[in-house]
This record gives sequence, C-alpha cells and structure tokens, in this order.
Amino acid sequence: MKEGAHRVEGEQQLTKKNKKMKSWQIILLNIIAMGVVAVVLVWLVLGWLGRYTRHDQVLRVPDIKGLAQIDAREELERMGLHIEVTDSVYDASQVPGVVLESTPKAGATIKRDRVVYVTVNNTEVKQYAMPEVQDQSLRQAEALLKANGFVNITIKYVPGQFDDLALHVKDRYGHIIMMGQRVPYNEPLTLEIASRELLDQELMNGDAEVLQEAAPQPATNEPEPNNDGEDWF
Repeated sequence: MKEGAHRVEGEQQLTKKNKKMKSWQIILLNIIAMGVVAVVLVWLVLGWLGRYTRHDQVLRVPDIKGLAQIDAREELERMGLHIEVTDSVYDASQVPGVVLESTPKAGATIKRDRVVYVTVNNTEVKQYAMPEVQDQSLRQAEALLKANGFVNITIKYVPGQFDDLALHVKDRYGHIIMMGQRVPYNEPLTLEIASRELLDQELMNGDAEVLQEAAPQPATNEPEPNNDGEDWF
C-alpha cells in the first residue's frame, strides 16, 4: 500500500514538473515568435523607406548654366531629373534662351525624379508701364519707379517752382515718357526734379539779359559826313 502511494505521489510530481516545463516552453516560443515578427517588420519598414526616400539614388546636379533650355532639359532627364522654369530675366551679355541659374545649384546632391528649378535668359527685354510720377516728391517718385521694375534711374534737377517735386521722366533721347507707356526695364531714365534755386538763377540771368539789351548804347565820336558842295554830276 505504501509503495502504491509513493508511486502515485511520484507520478503527480512528475506531472506538475512537466506542466511547468510546458509553460516555460510556450512562453519561450512566444518570445521567439515575437522576436521573429519584429525582425520581419523592421526589415519590411526599412525596405519601404529605402524605396520611398531613394537613399541609394542620390545624384549630383550637373552644371547646366549657359546651356540652351532644351539641352538642359535633355541633360537632366537623362539623369532621371526634371526641369521647371520659374523665372526669366533679360541679360544682354548672355545668349537669349540659356539657363542663367539653377536651384539646387550645380554640384548639390539631389534624389532621382526630383525637380531642378531654373532661371532662363529672356529673348526680349522685359517692359513695364510707366507709373504716374508727376507732382510726386523726389523720394516717392524714385521709389515708385523702382517698385515698377525700373533699374537705371538718374536724378536731374531743373528749374521749377517747388523744390523736390517730380516733373517728368525722360528716356535716353530726352523724350518725355507718358504715364502708361511701356518702357524696357533697363532703359536709362532721367527723373527731372524741380529746383527753386535753379529757377531763381534762371530768372536773374534772364533779367540781366533784358537789362543789358535795354541799356542805352554809348555815343560814338565819329564825325557826321558833310554833303555840302557834293557834286552829283
């Protein structure tokens, strides 16, 4: 009887031990499974990020400055890049239609399938409408011309009744430019400003000339011819 009791007790202890081992095995298997899943997820995320960000496709922007727009486009597209014109200016020293600047600049790193923004040289000079500057102050008139895109402005003082008042804007040939008239942005402009001092000087000089003309002429000492006894035959 005692031997049977010891045998039953031993079997129960063995059963408990086996249950404990199975529990630890299950936990260990779960941990291993979670680790495998985590590794797979990390690998998938890194692969997706690599394709999305294209870390393996970093390029250097070529030097396209001075190239015709069509040649610059072909060069960039050959490398897997795109071109977009964002601005155009006129530079008389450059060939019309060529690339003047690029963003990013030449040598900068860029990823494939990105856009390079360029500024090209216009084929014609940009023209702007002349604003109304007459009767504006010198500061206002000059600021107005610059705000409208004109870059070559010379200030000239001329006789006028009110100091520092804008009178006219003239072109390089001395012609008055009317409001609304379209003018090349780099045309040499002369902004004429009134000067009371010059007006007073002009009036004084004019009065002096009038007085000089009105002054009596000095008498000459030459004798008058004597016609007495003149023989007409």
